[in-house]
Amino acid sequence: MLKDTVRTLSYRNAIYQNSHLFANKIVLDVGCGTGILSMFCVKAGAKHVIGVDMSHIIDQAKKIVALNGMADQITLLKGKMEEVTLPFSKVDIIVSEWMGYFLLYESMLDTVLWARDRYLVHPPFPIFLTFLHSHWFQPRWAFVVYFWGVGRD
Repeated sequence: MLKDTVRTLSYRNAIYQNSHLFANKIVLDVGCGTGILSMFCVKAGAKHVIGVDMSHIIDQAKKIVALNGMADQITLLKGKMEEVTLPFSKVDIIVSEWMGYFLLYESMLDTVLWARDRYLVHPPFPIFLTFLHSHWFQPRWAFVVYFWGVGRD
């Protein structure tokens, strides 16, 4: 993801342009990888971000987050989303780059839906920010979905 500048900047812009939604919110980053989306959320004003990833990349993410001075605002957990214990019982926003390539590689839809049902607060506040992209089609889209309702670009 990091080498795909267009994709990464699209995600950053979607978060920054909706910074009013992130202000003082608790955010869950499902499949956080290097923690780039988590850091974007902090820069956009999130109160705290919990990043979860089951791969060893989380060890590098911890170093990256610390080097960027965000270790107090981002908690990174290694393990399956369905098995880790979050430091908060509910979250206001879930972010995830869940689709992988063509819905095949790294596809985590089931995990993201599980996290939504288990951790996302009830209306009127919850927000689910997901990124839809394709390496074959332009433009790249970012949707903000209010409690799994109607999206907007």
